[in-house]
This record gives sequence, C-alpha cells and structure tokens, in this order.
Amino acid sequence: LAQCTTGDAAGSSLPRGFVTSAHVVHSDLFVQVTGAIDAAAAGWKATDRNIFYDEFTVSLSGSCAGYPHYIQLLSSTTNTFCLRCCATAEACNLSDSSECPSLVPGEY
Repeated sequence: LAQCTTGDAAGSSLPRGFVTSAHVVHSDLFVQVTGAIDAAAAGWKATDRNIFYDEFTVSLSGSCAGYPHYIQLLSSTTNTFCLRCCATAEACNLSDSSECPSLVPGEY
C-alpha cells in the first residue's frame, strides 16, 4: 500500500485496524493482494474519493520490488483495497481505474 505498516521517510504508518482482511495470489505474471479496509480507522468518510496509484500517477517514487508495473486502489466507498505488481503492463490492467473487483479480481 502507498502508506506503510511502519512509518519511514517515504510514507506514514497505516493506523491499527485499517486493514481488516488480506488475500495474496501469485502467478507467473503478477503477485497481488486484495482485501478489506476500515476507512473510518484512517478518519476517511464513505464520501471521500478513492485513492488510485500506478507507476504513472504516483507522486512519490513508488514501485513494486522485482516488478516493472503496478496498480493500487484504496476505496473508502466500498472499504476495499487492491494491489497488483506485474511483469507486463497488460497483466496490470493499467487502463482501468474503477473499483477494485473489476480492476484486480480477487477475494474481498
């Protein structure tokens, strides 16, 4: 996630209770994590905007170690998150920034 589980110079810590479930899937083309969040734990409202990152939109120098492409979405409207690190741009669905289930199919 764009924020970290422990704070450092590049990001702030995720609040306790923010991630409520996480599911990891590996393939030859990608590794992904999908799950649920409690947006209220971060002080977000259901009407707050989704937070979308990929290698083109991130303002910090974001990356996925070992993968040239990635896509990430945090949604306060659906209380979901998704992150996919990919070997190819096609495996990352970089043209779609909708909600997580269509962006990164998985368990939520």
